[in-house]
Amino acid sequence: MLLHTPLYAMTPQENYAKTLIQQAKEKKLAQTRNWQLLLHYKKDLFGRILGQEDGPDFYNAADGKKNPEAELAATLQTFFTSMTGLKEEREHPQCIFPARYKWLKRKLSFDPSQLTEQDCPRLEDWLKRLNPKSITLVFSSFYMNNPASMFGHTLLRIDTKRDGLDQKLLNYGVNYAATLDTNNSFLYVFKGLFGLFHGEFSLFPYYTKVQTYSNMESRDLWEYELDFTQDQMDTFLRHLWELGGNYFDYYYFQENCSYHILSLLEVANPELHLTDQFWFHVIPSDTVKALTPYDDLISDKIYRPSLLSQMSHKRQQFSKHQENIFQQIVRDPQSIEKSSFQKLDIPEKALILDTFLDYAQYQNMKSKKEEAPNIAVNNRPVLLARSKLRYKRDDNTQTEFSTRPELGHGSDRLRSRCV
Repeated sequence: MLLHTPLYAMTPQENYAKTLIQQAKEKKLAQTRNWQLLLHYKKDLFGRILGQEDGPDFYNAADGKKNPEAELAATLQTFFTSMTGLKEEREHPQCIFPARYKWLKRKLSFDPSQLTEQDCPRLEDWLKRLNPKSITLVFSSFYMNNPASMFGHTLLRIDTKRDGLDQKLLNYGVNYAATLDTNNSFLYVFKGLFGLFHGEFSLFPYYTKVQTYSNMESRDLWEYELDFTQDQMDTFLRHLWELGGNYFDYYYFQENCSYHILSLLEVANPELHLTDQFWFHVIPSDTVKALTPYDDLISDKIYRPSLLSQMSHKRQQFSKHQENIFQQIVRDPQSIEKSSFQKLDIPEKALILDTFLDYAQYQNMKSKKEEAPNIAVNNRPVLLARSKLRYKRDDNTQTEFSTRPELGHGSDRLRSRCV
């Protein structure tokens, strides 16, 4: 009688990995919405599952891009990788895929005595540095001087917990955009239409975008604070970490800045069905429109007018006489010494001087030159005159110069690409 024995005995870790994989199959975790969102799976025209992520290191299984169950099993296997088995300077899979690890640990109740939880110092330092209190969707209005931005742009802002006064401009922005590798206009259009650019997420100081959009490009900003729980924001950041170093093929019409901003929000809150409504095309204003049906999702709205809009708002308050005086000061700041200006009452003077300082700052930024005239030096008479007034204007009521994105035309009327 022949006895059939295994070629080798499975280790306790291998046995436990096998057990977890079996439990995941029994619970059909690979078919759940959470897993499909984490791996960016979508059905193609023929109803087949296909992962939209195109980076070489995002999927663990050889066929993970089109096989959710194989990918889940392979992901669980990687969590058992020993530190000695890692290549030099490569982080542990638990640290590379923290959102997947968090969700699978919650669903399968990992036994720490059989699956050692690894320390992830770089990840923990990053999470601690961001430390979000809220996440805000930001829409920048149209920029007609750049065809790629003529329908606006959407990004996210991570509002970090800070002591003291509100410091929103010091927070971090999250952007998704194509990484351009050509200046050739034909190739620019061709590669964008056929997904030949890499689309990547990036993290940056938020004030740099405000400087570019609101000041230099005169684009009004709409900010929509989202009502996410602390746990949802943690998942959001962990998944953003997973996307670092990976990319999507960037398509101008569909998988663009608007689409993947929405896909990131869905991972944070799987109850949101945002990308499902866009099959062929999506424009930036659609991003905001997609959120509005969800009651109580948007906890606050802030309109941040550009410098040009602020100046226009003030000039709309001018009488014809005040406009003439303003034009005189534009031509010669020393004209504030003339009787026509001196006879005005204090509120009128403050309005005209504030408008002029907005104008001077706008012209300074518009020049985009290092040798641009210094406002404080060239307009010293105006600055001194304004400081002597000791009068604070009430500008709490701000005219909205751009149409709210949720009120404008959607992609059923427009086609766009965005950067």
